[in-house]
Amino acid sequence: MRPARLAGILGPGFSEDALALFARMSTPPSDARKLAINTLISALKTAGVWANLDVLQVYAAADSQAGLLNWLSSSYGASVVNAPTFEADRGYKTNGTTNYINTGWNPAAGTNFQQDASSFGWWSGYSPASGASLNGSWGPGPTPRSGCSISMAGNGYLTVSHGISHNQNYATSQWNTPSTSGHGMHGLQSSTRTGASAQQNYGQGILQSSTTSYASVARNSRSLYLGALNNDGSASSHSVWQFGAFFA
Repeated sequence: MRPARLAGILGPGFSEDALALFARMSTPPSDARKLAINTLISALKTAGVWANLDVLQVYAAADSQAGLLNWLSSSYGASVVNAPTFEADRGYKTNGTTNYINTGWNPAAGTNFQQDASSFGWWSGYSPASGASLNGSWGPGPTPRSGCSISMAGNGYLTVSHGISHNQNYATSQWNTPSTSGHGMHGLQSSTRTGASAQQNYGQGILQSSTTSYASVARNSRSLYLGALNNDGSASSHSVWQFGAFFA
C-alpha cells in the first residue's frame, strides 16, 4: 500500500504544515519521504517543540534545494557559500577553509528565540578536529554573541545571548572530549537559556553542563553560520563538519 494512502486511512492525512513544505520543494518528495516528514512534524507538535521553533532546516534531504528550506515557513531559508559538499540524506559538509552554510536566521529576528528564553542546536554525523569553530553569530562589535567552538584542548564551548569581550573565553559552559564525557560533538547538540543567568548545554540528549554565572545580553542581529563564525559580517574560523540539521 502506498504510504500516502496509508496516512489517509490511519489518520487525517498530511498536515497543512507538511503540505506547505512539500509545495516549496522544487522536486516533489516520494510518498515514503512525505510520510516520514509528516510523522516528524506531528511528533514535534505533540511534544510541544514545533510551536517554540523559529526555524528548522533539515540538510539531510533528498536534494540540495530541499535541504535549505525552513520547515516552518518560507522565511529563514538557508544558502551555501563556496559550495560545501552535499550528500543526500546526510547533509552538507564544509571544508574548513572557505565554505559554510548561511542559515539566513539571526537571533534578533526570532519570535520564539528571546534573550532569556532561547535554544538552538544542530545534528552532525561526526565530531570535528579541535581548534575550530562549529557555528556562530558575533556582533555587531564584540558582543552580543551566540555560537559554538572547539578549543585546542578539544573541549566544546557553547553560548546563547552572551556578552563578553573578544579576549575572554566566550563560553558560558563547556563539556569534555569523548574520552572523558563519552559523547563527543556528533549527534544532537544544543544550548538553552532558561533565564537571565541560566544556561544548559546538551549532547546527544544528555545534560553536559550548566551555569548561572553569565548574564544574558540583547540578541545579536548577525545571521548564524554553520561551518564558520559570522564575525560581525565576515566569515572566519572555518571548520570541517557535516551538518544534518539546524534549529532555533
